[in-house]
Amino acid sequence: MKLAATIVIVAALLPCACPTPAVGEGEGEGEGEGEGEGEGEGEGEGEGEGEGEGEGEGEGEGEGEGEGEGEGEGEGDQFVMPTRALCAGSLGSASTVDLVDGAVAEASGIVPSPTTPGLLWLHNDSGDSARLFAVNTSGHVLGELLLPGVAPVDFEDLAAAPCPDAAAACLWVADTGDNGGARASLAVYAVREPAIDVATSFAPRDAARVWAFPFTAEGGPADIEAFVALPDASALVFYEKVNDGARILRLDAPFVEDTPVQARISSHFDTPGTGTTLRLATGADLHPSGARLLLRTYQALWQADLATVALDDVEATDFVQVAQPAELQGEAACYDEDGTGVWTLSEQVTVGTITLDNPLHHLPCVQ
Repeated sequence: MKLAATIVIVAALLPCACPTPAVGEGEGEGEGEGEGEGEGEGEGEGEGEGEGEGEGEGEGEGEGEGEGEGEGEGEGDQFVMPTRALCAGSLGSASTVDLVDGAVAEASGIVPSPTTPGLLWLHNDSGDSARLFAVNTSGHVLGELLLPGVAPVDFEDLAAAPCPDAAAACLWVADTGDNGGARASLAVYAVREPAIDVATSFAPRDAARVWAFPFTAEGGPADIEAFVALPDASALVFYEKVNDGARILRLDAPFVEDTPVQARISSHFDTPGTGTTLRLATGADLHPSGARLLLRTYQALWQADLATVALDDVEATDFVQVAQPAELQGEAACYDEDGTGVWTLSEQVTVGTITLDNPLHHLPCVQ
C-alpha cells in the first residue's frame, strides 16, 4: 500500500501487555514388510491400519505389494513451534539496524525464523515477484527464497507455523491486499522453510515445497494486511483494513490445496487508535505461546491479552498501545525470537525528492 505521509511519529515507552500449543497432526511414509515409519499391515489394495513403534497410532492408505509390502501414512515426527517467553515489563527504546541491501524497499511482512536463531524473513508489498528475503539480525540480506509457480498479486503479511503436513516449519504468506475491492479471490501460501546459515549469503533458490490455499471472504471483497496463523496451524485469522466495523475472518484446518473456500466472519471490531487516516491495521503477529496478539497500525503498535478474549473476537478496547515506532509507513511487525521484544519495519517513503531509508527497529523488553 502507498500512503502519502509527512507525519513523523515519535518513539514512546509504553507497557507491554500460555498454553502450550497443541502438537499438530503429521504424516509419515514407510515401506516394508510389517515395520517401517508408519508400520502397517497391507490389506486388499493396501488399505490398513498401522502402528508406529513408540510414535503413536496412525491410519493410512497405501498400495499393497506382495505380502503386505506397501506405502502407508502414519504418525511420524511433527514440527512444533519453539517455546518463547512473554515480556513481563515494558518495551524499551528502539535500536536501529540498517538494511544493507536495498532490495526490501517496500517491506510489508516480517517474522523470525522458527528454526534458525538470528534469522528474519521479510517480503515486499505489491509489485514484487514471488520471493521472501532471508535477513540476519545485523541487517544483511543473505538471499532470496523463490516461490515457484506463484504469481503474486499483493503480498501483505507473514507468519510462521507448522507446514500443512506438520512435518516441518513453514512460512505462511498472505496474498490478501485488495485496495480496489476488485479481486475475485485471495490466497495464502505455505512455504517450507529451508536451512539457512546466518553468516553466509546464498544465491536465489526455489522453495522445496509451496502449498496454495485460495479463498474468498464472507461478505464480499476484503482488503487485508494483518493476518496470523495459530501456533499449531489449526486456523488462519485475518483482520480487515478498515477503521470501524472491520471483519475478522477465519479459515480452519484442514486446508485443501488449490481448492477455493470461503473464510467465515468470526466477528467485527473497530481498529484501535484515534482519527481516521492512520487507524488502519497493516500487520499482525500472534505470540508463539498463543497468549498475546500484536496488531500494527500506521499510528502505533497495539497488544491484546488473549487470556481474557478470543483471538477472533477482539474489540478496540481489548488492545493496549505498547509503542509508537518512528516509522512513516509502518506495515511490518512481529515478536522477536525470544518472544519478549518486537521487530518493526516501514516501507521506504519519498518526501519531495528525498527517499527515506527503512531500517529495522528492535524494541526490547525492559523488566
